[in-house]
Amino acid sequence: MNAFEFEITIQSKSGVSSWPIVVRCRQPDGLTIHSKETLQLSQDDLNKLTQQQENEKEYGILLGKALFRGAVRETFVRALSKSSQDCRLRILLSIEAADNDEVKTLHWERLCAPIDADGDWHLLARDQRVPFSLYIPTIIDRRFPPIGRRDLRALVLVASPSNLGKYQLAPFDVEAALSGVKEALGDIPGVAELEYE
Repeated sequence: MNAFEFEITIQSKSGVSSWPIVVRCRQPDGLTIHSKETLQLSQDDLNKLTQQQENEKEYGILLGKALFRGAVRETFVRALSKSSQDCRLRILLSIEAADNDEVKTLHWERLCAPIDADGDWHLLARDQRVPFSLYIPTIIDRRFPPIGRRDLRALVLVASPSNLGKYQLAPFDVEAALSGVKEALGDIPGVAELEYE
């Protein structure tokens, strides 16, 4: 499976409530598209994000609407239209702001984007069509090949102690939980079962 990258870099704060954004979209044909925009988050916007802490999708939509606008949105929509099942768009988000900068403390893992043609916003971290990761750049520009399903391993621990009532927790069916996880993981190798009392 081929992939091409849509790399978004949020740079250090350049004003009271603005951060420069640089987008670099590396396409499968080798062509790289660059665009620039500014992330604008006023104190009111930050307060709205705080109010939506419990609602991850609304939080993600607020972040997404601040990030995917203007040139960033145009470049994203263009890149998304070129992606397919055989050549996916991979989104990398890098935040270069200082550690104490409020933009660094936001929950970017909840970021939403307008993926469908109808304009619906979706949580990127949960959408298989556009793999998303928070990207930490290094001084070494070393690329790693994408991993496939055969490269995955899973360690699953299911515990239901006999004294759950002591902690006001309800018991559950361990076998059903384990069976559900095995079904969801499919044929990922390395499944082993241990039981302790």
